[in-house]
Amino acid sequence: MSAPLAVMAHVHLQSSIPAAGSTVKASPERLVLVFQEAVELKALSVQKVGDSAATALELPKAAAEQLAVPLPRLADGDYTISYTFVGPDEHKMSSTLKFKVSAKMGAAREWARTQEQPPEAAKPQGIPRLPLRDPARTSAISGAASYR
Repeated sequence: MSAPLAVMAHVHLQSSIPAAGSTVKASPERLVLVFQEAVELKALSVQKVGDSAATALELPKAAAEQLAVPLPRLADGDYTISYTFVGPDEHKMSSTLKFKVSAKMGAAREWARTQEQPPEAAKPQGIPRLPLRDPARTSAISGAASYR
């Protein structure tokens, strides 16, 4: 009989903040990566699409399932986070996640939200009643017309 083979599944990113593929309305203050198991980050960077260089980010000091790092102020645009980590099986893996910062999107969402629920002062209070006839205006417009 042969010895059983050890099957090792590689650790994968479960979620992130900002979420992969998301659009955020303001520059996020930090990046949060959540893995299935504790990992040690070996490299971490953020790059705006179109820029020639990536910005290296501070690496957490210890391995963990959830890792949070501060982000620099990000202008509107599309971004790629690149990361390399080592899982419990000592296998080195690299991946990326993409997201977008759009203050315009945030402003559009805020405008849409205010359109859905107008404040009390902005709600119509009814149609103002207009006089059916105004003799002073009618005389000026049609000459000497009079109403009885």
